[in-house]
Amino acid sequence: MRLRVQLPVLLCVFVAFGACAAWRESAMRSTSRGPREFFPLHPGTLWVYAVRDAQGRVALERVLVRGVYHLEARQAEGTVVEESGGMSGDFDLDVSWHPVVYYRRGSFLYKFSGVLNDVGGELQEQTLGDGEEKVLPADPMELSRWESDFDIFRSEPGASYHARMVSVARIIRDAVRVRAGEFRDCLRVDSDSVLDSRSLRSSHREIAFHYVDWYAPGVGLVKSEVHAGEPTRPITELELISFRDGRTGD
Repeated sequence: MRLRVQLPVLLCVFVAFGACAAWRESAMRSTSRGPREFFPLHPGTLWVYAVRDAQGRVALERVLVRGVYHLEARQAEGTVVEESGGMSGDFDLDVSWHPVVYYRRGSFLYKFSGVLNDVGGELQEQTLGDGEEKVLPADPMELSRWESDFDIFRSEPGASYHARMVSVARIIRDAVRVRAGEFRDCLRVDSDSVLDSRSLRSSHREIAFHYVDWYAPGVGLVKSEVHAGEPTRPITELELISFRDGRTGD
């Protein structure tokens, strides 16, 4: 999910430029619970997505909510989410798990801009950049527009991959149809982002992206598109094919 495959995938895309079976019944039962919970983080919740790139290649991405985690870097209680698969740098299926932490502070859910390494059964934090990535506000109807400004990766002083993003959310009444089923009253989030590379050794480069994410109430992210350049043709598409609610096992 934003869970988003987008930043890891687009980091690979940027370098190239520069150098969630939940069948329909289960999905609709889940939608009827938690009518305004667009990003559920209940332990045991599992999403399986099909990820398609611009050349039509498809890989699976699995996202599993593990449980509570204290994030030392932000001094916040968060939730560990394990992601696997999706498009790697070589567009292969990566079967290993990658832990990610989401945490809440104030009006927003954030994603930790760093990595967790499993060392001897314990998670160790490694901060890669500065700033914080906002995922969703607690009430998107009250706060329907927000901005994020953060470093995705910083290798040395003066060198980084930086993101500036403006997001706008609205409820859509038309059904969103994906392989996992049909979802109504979804939250659509449109985000315009500029990724830029900063280095003391090379010229400054920028690439603009447009994200469109659809979140179903009680389920979370069900569909996502990433656009760059030609607006009508996504460079990455993500579609929910299976969902298990951690609260019920459905």
